[in-house]
Amino acid sequence: MYREIYEYKADGYIEIENTSCIGGVVLYNSKKNKVVKSGEDAAYDKFVTFVQSQVTQVPGFPLIFNHTKPEGEFSFDNNKAYTITELEYLEPLSDKEGDEFVVWFKSVIDKLKEGGDFSAITDDPFGLLNELNLLRQYAVGNNIGLDLNKSSNVMVRSYKGIKQYVFTDPYG
Repeated sequence: MYREIYEYKADGYIEIENTSCIGGVVLYNSKKNKVVKSGEDAAYDKFVTFVQSQVTQVPGFPLIFNHTKPEGEFSFDNNKAYTITELEYLEPLSDKEGDEFVVWFKSVIDKLKEGGDFSAITDDPFGLLNELNLLRQYAVGNNIGLDLNKSSNVMVRSYKGIKQYVFTDPYG
């Protein structure tokens, strides 16, 4: 993993704060407006694989340019596995947005626990309800958990003053 990090740094990427990537490094290149995440997180690999499997780009998912597993698949007998992922640069949520997201997410989960379903939920201040439903279905089908009780797993895509909220690392 460190060889790849060195190569990206030689290409103008700089290390930035890592708020979610397990056992890894996050690099940013302002000229390319790209981020590279390296990490040892099997759940993140499942998320990226899921995003890449979508037939069309889903607005609440990041643009993934490249995703590799240089040491092979994650498994119980492979403790060397890691990923290198190139994706679009996204901005962190403000503290206020982060707090509001966590409250919203918990309210959605509470409604689902009460026996409701996604079609009955109308409160969607982040425009992520469809994506949340897709993530939940994939998680259930693949025996992984949603990890959205912290706002660092959601970021913002900004374009001409318009904000699009984006899930970046929703599985734990």
